[in-house]
Amino acid sequence: RCFLAVSIISNVVLILTITRSTKMQMGNYRYLLLCFATGEMISSLSHSWISPIVHLTETGFFLFPKHANELKLENASTGKTVCLFYMMTYYEIFNILTFHFIYRAMDVLRGPFREWTMHWQWVHWLAAALVFTGLQSSLIVWAVSF
Repeated sequence: RCFLAVSIISNVVLILTITRSTKMQMGNYRYLLLCFATGEMISSLSHSWISPIVHLTETGFFLFPKHANELKLENASTGKTVCLFYMMTYYEIFNILTFHFIYRAMDVLRGPFREWTMHWQWVHWLAAALVFTGLQSSLIVWAVSF
């Protein structure tokens, strides 16, 4: 729980710094950092609350809900939903790091792709992130359904 507190406090400080500072010229990178801080807090909350038990095998792994006895009282599919939520929040940070890399690469590179995204507003980046995250979440649900 100590890591959760450190994560929440540091990300709240980052959000306050980004939203209240007018001296920094960050442009659209400001929105990317806000998404990262928010996603990191959600991920920290899910990891501290859910924290499934992972069982590795030769061909893959199984995720069992840590609070299986409490979840049995509610519904049999609740445990599966909780594990899916854990996986999605785990991989969501990688999505944001990918967008960090793409944003920085577009800032450094020259060429047609940079010109294509140069005039994007935060809404365009948000739409691209939602499509990418939706596709990845669908693939995770599809992969664990076997």
